[in-house]
Amino acid sequence: MDKRNVYLKGMGAALHAVMGSDSNLATFFGVWTHSVLGQSSSTQDFFEAGSICDIKRAIRVENKWWQFCRVRDTFFFDLMYLATFDGDYSRASRVAGFFNKGFGGSIKRHALSFSRFPGCISDGSSISVSSSQIALLKENMAVSLGAFYKVLVVANVSAGKSTLINALTGKRFCRSSNLPCTGKVHYVFNRRIGQSALFRRGEQFYEINHSGFLNFDSISFPFHVGWEGVPICFIDSPGMNNSENGDHASLSYSVIKKGEYDLLLYVSNAQYFDTVDERKALETVYKFANKKRVLFVLNQLDSFNPETDSISRMMASFRSILMKCGFKNPMIFPTSGYASLVSYLSEVELGVKGQIDKEYLSSAFGERYFDLPSYLGLASSDKTGVELLEKTIKSFIRT
Repeated sequence: MDKRNVYLKGMGAALHAVMGSDSNLATFFGVWTHSVLGQSSSTQDFFEAGSICDIKRAIRVENKWWQFCRVRDTFFFDLMYLATFDGDYSRASRVAGFFNKGFGGSIKRHALSFSRFPGCISDGSSISVSSSQIALLKENMAVSLGAFYKVLVVANVSAGKSTLINALTGKRFCRSSNLPCTGKVHYVFNRRIGQSALFRRGEQFYEINHSGFLNFDSISFPFHVGWEGVPICFIDSPGMNNSENGDHASLSYSVIKKGEYDLLLYVSNAQYFDTVDERKALETVYKFANKKRVLFVLNQLDSFNPETDSISRMMASFRSILMKCGFKNPMIFPTSGYASLVSYLSEVELGVKGQIDKEYLSSAFGERYFDLPSYLGLASSDKTGVELLEKTIKSFIRT
């Protein structure tokens, strides 16, 4: 069943349990559900007797029907709004009474806390709903309106795509490896600092109580302080040339073709960028995303040898390849996602090897050769190039 229908079925069951077969409410609910579904078919059949399981499923379904955001608070706001549609705010206590008798735990507590919300509209009294609940409601509403700026990150296998996302967010939740490790599309949402970190796997939600790699479908947590207040979602996709599993590559190509993103970030392994697989991937990006904003990242430059490798020549060569594929004036960012990431992580998160890497990279990126923004003629306190990439993405969101 469409998850919008799950939400509406549970909402209708809750209203019917509280109000009975009220014809006026049934009509109003029908108009409201029509606005949610955006279709011309009759929707009043949602207003009917249902089970407690129907209501629980509606409370637990994720918002925006495919994005990651828990709707528990949104459900009760909607329920109170619908129950008091004609200004009879006394019905809020009936809603609270229904949940007080038939439910327990957090659902019962939330229903009680929201029971005074409608009255505050009419008499101006102080609201008993917590500020965190209000903040979550606003966030859920932003998700429902599609307000997140979506950045699709694509790459061939082992380009450091997931590591770069970890570096951009400041947390190592996306699994990274030299072997194919991203087998499906993952959504990584930014939340405001101070809000809890959550992830979804299948239909279940979990709170995050540790750092490190997670197996998730969608995840929502506060990115590092530079992203505070920025409504952004990074979409992590499988490698485009996974020879071990053709479904991975097909999934990435399908996501690119659908175009459900605002910006495409193409990540290339700077050590092996001129390959047959890379040309194929770039041609696909140009064919299906040339009308979108596209940024190119030459990643893993921390592996370059100052004595034998020229970053300038490599960038010029990559630019030439991009232009042959059809891209005009491509924006290329030289980066080291790993060097940036280790600078954020604690000693516990890094482990012994990570601490050794951090010490070496901190020294190496103090040298002029590894001043990556300088290859673009720019100055930055962050020599890994990731901060410059962040600033560019933020400038697109604001325009």
